[in-house]
Amino acid sequence: MITADEIQDVALHGGPVTGPDGKRLGTLRDVFLDGSTGRPSWGLVTVGRLRREERFVPLDGAELDGDAVRVPYGRDLVHAAPRVDDDSGRLAPEEEALLLRHYGFGPAADDDASTRP
Repeated sequence: MITADEIQDVALHGGPVTGPDGKRLGTLRDVFLDGSTGRPSWGLVTVGRLRREERFVPLDGAELDGDAVRVPYGRDLVHAAPRVDDDSGRLAPEEEALLLRHYGFGPAADDDASTRP
């Protein structure tokens, strides 16, 4: 499992995020940590070539691949993720539940809200 320090270093340098096929999905802009464990739980990824947008991607199952973070999600799923406001520095429980449903997981527990480090 990727550590908070490892992924923060990639985010700090605007490293690439790739899918399971190794194709680039976007650029890692920020990392949100699980409020209970301190582990990386969500990556905020800049996607798109012409219209730059940001999408949250779960980091559960993410791996370092050189200077990139590889996630087990394809381009279509990531680009179709719901837009969520990250200005507060944390994901509200309802926002995290929406994202979890999009990626095929169950709802998040309220006490495990993800935050920026």
